[in-house]
Amino acid sequence: MASLNPKAVVKSRTSYAKNTVLLVYKNLKEKLDSLFLKDLPPLDLVSFTSDMWQSRATDDYISLTLHYLDKDWFLRHFNVECRPYSSTHAGSQIAAAMDNMIKDVIGLRGDASKYMTTDGAANMKKACEESDEIEKQMICLNHVINLAYKDACKVTSVAAMISMCKSLASAVHYSTKRTNIIRDKAAEMKGEPRLLT
Repeated sequence: MASLNPKAVVKSRTSYAKNTVLLVYKNLKEKLDSLFLKDLPPLDLVSFTSDMWQSRATDDYISLTLHYLDKDWFLRHFNVECRPYSSTHAGSQIAAAMDNMIKDVIGLRGDASKYMTTDGAANMKKACEESDEIEKQMICLNHVINLAYKDACKVTSVAAMISMCKSLASAVHYSTKRTNIIRDKAAEMKGEPRLLT
């Protein structure tokens, strides 16, 4: 900034952390609350996603994302909460945290159906069962596919095939000559799948 505009006063990072970030948060929260007060009261059904994770400093967090279709049938999704989590990872404790976050969503009717998508962990299943707010839990398909992929990678033949594919990709990436060889072979095959023997 000093070279772009020497007259500009650049405050320290602590000034931004103490003042500006809080002001941005306050303004964003006011805008979201205003939107929710307009969009949410007519809705009979909303969906949430939630997850928990641990930072490198071993601090636990829990998040809540709201998903809904507005009156014009546009899919809306907002991360409405991401807060520190200090309780145990037991289902009842997670249920209480999720219920509190859901109750804090302004404009959401108490009688609206609320669905929750989470990973398939036993504590998340238990949390959704014990929740007073969540009507039904769904397991994230991406999470299921990721777990299946990890299990498949433990199979020796699959791991060997993945290793060969990585080696091929690496060899092609760094060599124009090898890339051209593969292009020529593909042209010879005319795009027809062929088993290698």
